[in-house]
Amino acid sequence: GVLAGMANGLLITKVHINPFITTLGMMSIARGAGYAITEGSPIARLPREFFKLGQGEVLGVSNLIILALVVMAIGDILMRRSAWFRQIYYVGGNEDAARLSGINVALVKMGVFTLSGMLAALAGVLSVSRFTVADPGSGMGYELQVIAACIIGGASLNGGKGTVFGALLGLVFVGFINNGMVQLRVPVYWQNLAMGVILLVAVGSDMLSQRLQARPRARKTEESAAPGEPAA
Repeated sequence: GVLAGMANGLLITKVHINPFITTLGMMSIARGAGYAITEGSPIARLPREFFKLGQGEVLGVSNLIILALVVMAIGDILMRRSAWFRQIYYVGGNEDAARLSGINVALVKMGVFTLSGMLAALAGVLSVSRFTVADPGSGMGYELQVIAACIIGGASLNGGKGTVFGALLGLVFVGFINNGMVQLRVPVYWQNLAMGVILLVAVGSDMLSQRLQARPRARKTEESAAPGEPAA
């Protein structure tokens, strides 16, 4: 996972390939490698000791919940308090301004993609430990749910906004939607349709809010540029 994240970072910062295309391509490579290695068959008969990581409990609370909360708490604190992690917001908000202010934009991007790959690998290991089987087709379609959860939680596709805690709330909301449709016995095909609608609504709301926020700033800029002329 770390190597995949570093490869993404290098392709984006050095070769200047679009980040969305780069990560989609790496996802296809990883899935293709998984199918090729396993020949499309799930891997079972794993050591029982390995299952304790994903199925164990501490005081009645699942290890997975504890690990998730610990990782999110650390991430939230670092994003709020750490000077290096705060640079992620600056790079996401305005890359050119961040570069002119002395921030090593390429290094920040490399760090973000490497950390993302590491956390994705950790999630994969925990998933196998939880379900006792390594399925090469596991996680299909999760990428759309993750994007929807992050945007619902306050992140922006244009960068520079969002919190770890907000992403958690967005993920909980998406989980409630999925669980509710299962409880209502909605066919899986309609569930995928609903998730696509939620994603479009979330992205549309994000873009609309950014446009509404940009209007006052643009008006102030016009007024300051031409104080003697009425604003358009």
